[in-house]
Amino acid sequence: MREIHLQTRVEPPNESQLGKDSDRIPLDPLVMGGKACIRQMRITVSMIAGQIGAGHSIEDLLADYPCLERNDVLQALRYAALRMTEPI
Repeated sequence: MREIHLQTRVEPPNESQLGKDSDRIPLDPLVMGGKACIRQMRITVSMIAGQIGAGHSIEDLLADYPCLERNDVLQALRYAALRMTEPI
């Protein structure tokens, strides 16, 4: 029988993995329960990825959330992609 080992804590992607603008997604336990948010606003990486996955364009997001910048959305997508490459 195979044993399954679960990690209890997953480290977020680091600056070298995210590239420039890595400071756009600080992890703060006091903001949205520690979820990855854009520049400590209450806009989560998962919301951005979900909106793009639902067919909304970057331009749609920028129009709906004027506080966002194009690089915020791109960084959120890079962050989400890196989190998906982590082992389970």
